Amino acid sequence: MKPVGIRLFTAKRLAGLSLPMSYTHNRTRELWQSFMPQKMRLPGWSSREMYSLQVYPPGYRMMETDPAVGFVKWAAVALDEGEALPAGLSELWLPGGEYAVFVHEGPAAAFIKTFQGIFLDWLPTSGYNVDERPHFELLQPGYRPDDPLATEQIFIPVQPLNTLK
Repeated sequence: MKPVGIRLFTAKRLAGLSLPMSYTHNRTRELWQSFMPQKMRLPGWSSREMYSLQVYPPGYRMMETDPAVGFVKWAAVALDEGEALPAGLSELWLPGGEYAVFVHEGPAAAFIKTFQGIFLDWLPTSGYNVDERPHFELLQPGYRPDDPLATEQIFIPVQPLNTLK
Protein backbone atom coordinates (compact mmCIF):
# COMPACT_ATOMS: atom_id res chain seq x y z
CA MET A 1 0.00 0.00 0.00
CA LYS A 2 1.54 3.28 -1.11
CA PRO A 3 0.10 6.71 -0.51
CA VAL A 4 -1.04 8.84 -3.40
CA GLY A 5 1.27 11.38 -1.82
CA ILE A 6 2.16 13.38 1.26
CA ARG A 7 0.12 16.58 1.18
CA LEU A 8 0.14 19.76 3.19
CA PHE A 9 -3.47 20.23 4.22
CA THR A 10 -4.81 23.67 5.13
CA ALA A 11 -6.94 23.99 8.27
CA LYS A 12 -10.69 23.83 7.60
CA ARG A 13 -13.81 24.80 9.48
CA LEU A 14 -16.28 21.91 9.51
CA ALA A 15 -19.92 21.60 10.48
CA GLY A 16 -21.24 18.24 11.56
CA LEU A 17 -22.33 15.81 14.22
CA SER A 18 -20.20 13.60 16.43
CA LEU A 19 -20.62 10.48 18.54
CA PRO A 20 -18.32 8.70 20.97
CA MET A 21 -17.54 5.15 19.88
CA SER A 22 -14.87 2.48 19.64
CA TYR A 23 -14.03 -0.11 17.04
CA THR A 24 -15.78 -2.77 19.12
CA HIS A 25 -18.85 -0.54 19.57
CA ASN A 26 -18.98 1.09 16.15
CA ARG A 27 -21.80 3.65 15.77
CA THR A 28 -20.81 4.95 12.32
CA ARG A 29 -24.12 4.03 10.68
CA GLU A 30 -26.07 5.74 13.46
CA LEU A 31 -23.91 8.86 13.12
CA TRP A 32 -24.37 9.16 9.36
CA GLN A 33 -28.10 8.46 9.56
CA SER A 34 -28.38 11.40 11.97
CA PHE A 35 -26.14 13.67 9.90
CA MET A 36 -27.54 13.22 6.37
CA PRO A 37 -30.91 14.93 7.02
CA GLN A 38 -28.97 17.85 8.53
CA LYS A 39 -26.61 18.01 5.54
CA MET A 40 -29.54 18.22 3.15
CA ARG A 41 -30.55 21.54 4.74
CA LEU A 42 -27.27 23.18 3.68
CA PRO A 43 -27.12 25.29 0.52
CA GLY A 44 -25.42 23.24 -2.20
CA TRP A 45 -25.63 20.09 -0.07
CA SER A 46 -25.52 17.71 -3.06
CA SER A 47 -22.17 19.02 -4.26
CA ARG A 48 -20.41 19.09 -0.89
CA GLU A 49 -17.65 16.64 -0.04
CA MET A 50 -18.19 14.90 3.26
CA TYR A 51 -15.65 14.26 6.00
CA SER A 52 -15.68 11.09 8.09
CA LEU A 53 -13.32 12.11 10.85
CA GLN A 54 -11.85 10.35 13.89
CA VAL A 55 -10.42 12.17 16.91
CA TYR A 56 -8.36 9.65 18.88
CA PRO A 57 -7.19 10.18 22.48
CA PRO A 58 -3.50 11.03 23.08
CA GLY A 59 -1.26 7.99 22.80
CA TYR A 60 -3.72 6.02 20.63
CA ARG A 61 -1.72 3.76 18.31
CA MET A 62 -3.59 2.23 15.41
CA MET A 63 -3.36 -1.57 15.25
CA GLU A 64 -1.84 -1.63 18.78
CA THR A 65 -4.46 0.05 20.99
CA ASP A 66 -7.27 -2.12 22.35
CA PRO A 67 -10.20 -1.80 19.90
CA ALA A 68 -12.51 -1.15 22.89
CA VAL A 69 -10.75 2.19 23.60
CA GLY A 70 -13.07 5.05 22.76
CA PHE A 71 -12.66 7.94 20.34
CA VAL A 72 -14.94 10.56 18.81
CA LYS A 73 -16.16 10.20 15.24
CA TRP A 74 -17.57 13.06 13.17
CA ALA A 75 -19.70 13.22 10.04
CA ALA A 76 -19.15 16.68 8.61
CA VAL A 77 -18.84 19.05 5.67
CA ALA A 78 -16.56 22.06 5.17
CA LEU A 79 -18.08 25.50 5.59
CA ASP A 80 -17.12 28.34 3.27
CA GLU A 81 -15.58 31.45 4.80
CA GLY A 82 -18.33 33.54 6.37
CA GLU A 83 -20.94 30.78 6.06
CA ALA A 84 -23.17 30.53 9.13
CA LEU A 85 -23.06 27.40 11.25
CA PRO A 86 -26.40 25.69 10.61
CA ALA A 87 -28.67 25.10 13.60
CA GLY A 88 -28.39 21.56 14.94
CA LEU A 89 -24.77 21.10 13.80
CA SER A 90 -21.57 21.58 15.78
CA GLU A 91 -18.38 23.26 14.64
CA LEU A 92 -14.99 21.56 14.44
CA TRP A 93 -11.74 23.06 13.22
CA LEU A 94 -9.68 20.46 11.36
CA PRO A 95 -6.04 21.47 11.90
CA GLY A 96 -3.70 21.72 8.96
CA GLY A 97 -0.44 19.86 8.53
CA GLU A 98 1.10 17.02 6.59
CA TYR A 99 -1.09 14.05 5.72
CA ALA A 100 -0.32 10.81 3.92
CA VAL A 101 -3.17 10.35 1.44
CA PHE A 102 -4.37 6.92 0.36
CA VAL A 103 -7.28 5.76 -1.79
CA HIS A 104 -9.67 3.01 -0.74
CA GLU A 105 -11.63 1.45 -3.59
CA GLY A 106 -14.66 -0.70 -2.89
CA PRO A 107 -17.37 -0.88 -0.25
CA ALA A 108 -16.77 0.43 3.25
CA ALA A 109 -17.04 -3.15 4.57
CA ALA A 110 -13.72 -3.94 2.82
CA PHE A 111 -11.93 -0.95 4.41
CA ILE A 112 -10.03 -3.15 6.89
CA LYS A 113 -7.69 -4.44 4.15
CA THR A 114 -6.74 -0.90 3.15
CA PHE A 115 -6.41 0.07 6.81
CA GLN A 116 -4.06 -2.86 7.51
CA GLY A 117 -2.00 -2.04 4.43
CA ILE A 118 -1.49 1.50 5.66
CA PHE A 119 -0.57 0.72 9.28
CA LEU A 120 1.11 -2.69 8.96
CA ASP A 121 2.86 -2.40 5.59
CA TRP A 122 3.41 1.24 4.64
CA LEU A 123 3.89 3.04 7.97
CA PRO A 124 6.75 0.93 9.44
CA THR A 125 9.00 1.65 6.43
CA SER A 126 7.71 5.10 5.49
CA GLY A 127 10.02 7.40 7.44
CA TYR A 128 6.97 8.90 9.16
CA ASN A 129 5.20 8.71 12.50
CA VAL A 130 1.47 9.16 12.89
CA ASP A 131 0.82 12.62 14.32
CA GLU A 132 -1.80 13.24 17.02
CA ARG A 133 -4.28 15.11 14.85
CA PRO A 134 -7.62 13.90 13.50
CA HIS A 135 -7.63 11.17 10.86
CA PHE A 136 -10.26 11.53 8.16
CA GLU A 137 -11.75 10.15 5.00
CA LEU A 138 -12.92 12.49 2.28
CA LEU A 139 -16.08 11.25 0.58
CA GLN A 140 -17.19 12.67 -2.75
CA PRO A 141 -20.78 13.76 -3.45
CA GLY A 142 -22.93 10.72 -4.16
CA TYR A 143 -20.72 8.40 -2.10
CA ARG A 144 -22.50 5.19 -1.04
CA PRO A 145 -20.75 2.91 1.49
CA ASP A 146 -22.22 -0.25 -0.05
CA ASP A 147 -21.14 0.57 -3.63
CA PRO A 148 -18.49 -1.91 -4.88
CA LEU A 149 -17.10 0.91 -7.05
CA ALA A 150 -16.97 3.51 -4.26
CA THR A 151 -13.74 5.39 -3.64
CA GLU A 152 -12.67 7.45 -0.67
CA GLN A 153 -9.50 9.35 0.09
CA ILE A 154 -7.92 8.51 3.45
CA PHE A 155 -5.90 11.21 5.21
CA ILE A 156 -3.49 10.02 7.92
CA PRO A 157 -1.73 12.83 9.85
CA VAL A 158 2.04 12.31 9.68
CA GLN A 159 5.29 13.88 10.71
CA PRO A 160 8.79 12.84 9.60
CA LEU A 161 10.53 10.47 12.02
CA ASN A 162 13.25 13.02 12.75
CA THR A 163 10.73 15.63 13.94
CA LEU A 164 10.88 16.35 17.65
CA LYS A 165 7.88 17.67 19.59
